[in-house]
Amino acid sequence: MRLLIIGPYPFRNNGMSDFIGHYKAELERRGHTVVTEPMYFWRTKRTMFRWLSLRARLGEGFDGIIVQHTPTASGPLLPLFMRAAKRRGVPVTVVVHEMPSVYAKHLPKFLKPLYHAYERAVLRPADFRVVQADLYVGELRAIGVQGDLTVIPVPVYASKDRDAARPPLDGPRPLWGYYGMISAKKGVDVLLAAYQSRAPGVYPPLRLLGGAAPGQEGYLDGLKATVRPEFKTLITFAGYVEDAALPGELARLGLVILPYRWASQSAVLTEALRHHAPYLASDLPFFADFQRRYGCGKTFRSESAEDLARALDDAAAHPPSGMAHPFDAVLEDLSLARCADKLLAGLEAAKAAARP
Repeated sequence: MRLLIIGPYPFRNNGMSDFIGHYKAELERRGHTVVTEPMYFWRTKRTMFRWLSLRARLGEGFDGIIVQHTPTASGPLLPLFMRAAKRRGVPVTVVVHEMPSVYAKHLPKFLKPLYHAYERAVLRPADFRVVQADLYVGELRAIGVQGDLTVIPVPVYASKDRDAARPPLDGPRPLWGYYGMISAKKGVDVLLAAYQSRAPGVYPPLRLLGGAAPGQEGYLDGLKATVRPEFKTLITFAGYVEDAALPGELARLGLVILPYRWASQSAVLTEALRHHAPYLASDLPFFADFQRRYGCGKTFRSESAEDLARALDDAAAHPPSGMAHPFDAVLEDLSLARCADKLLAGLEAAKAAARP
């Protein structure tokens, strides 16, 4: 198939970009042709008008178009493109990366119906609708989204360099860490408060992997300012980590801490498991559901530095062992190959249905 993927790719230090990149590589490995168009409304607001020019690509004979969607990535004019594709008979798949509540919670009450109408306008014309967890289905139904919704979870990514040596998974893990873009919604301030609530040295050194999310540079500077002098040698802000260096970094972490304030999925979680690092995550619905289903880590009460500190105490007293977790079984169930199989089956069905 010849496919067009539209979304925030390639953008440095962006989770959706990584998602698109890995799927692109997997689809190309299987012999499909993949063309990409960058779309990142939140980073550059004027890009929202590109949906108008992208309508010209509907006549290029693509077997399918895949829109990687969040409101902040897509912007307000995506429904115009969706309607144009429907008129032209070009099958469009929409992959929903966040639940509506993640965005609605920040809007005044009078704007929420308008936002929900926008999500319906995006998904109604879609030929194949993909969500990333069972939790999404209920939320989308609650705001009036109809039609089939197919759950394809965030996969465990394959190594970008298939010939690269796999880092040792049974070596020393002297550090705890956080990995991913740094922003207020990720709750890193909660982690730093909990970590510094105990005497220096009670916990292993903490390494924060990742740069600031767009617009969150001030938040990151504020975090650095909260590190007290006695913790300066124990808390390290590593900044953005290049792909080649990431496996070595994650292989040193005995615990990956995800103190998010809100999230509806997390590629960071599965990336940690790929490197056999147990997790400690806030008890948001996605993480709580994942923990019940797969294990491989524990949860604490979201936004509670006190509860996180108690969980860290337990982890320090009883260091989690990678050998105690069913990593390989989870990695197989959530493999990129298996998830790509589901995506391709849906794309083929949408293509067949669109034929005159």
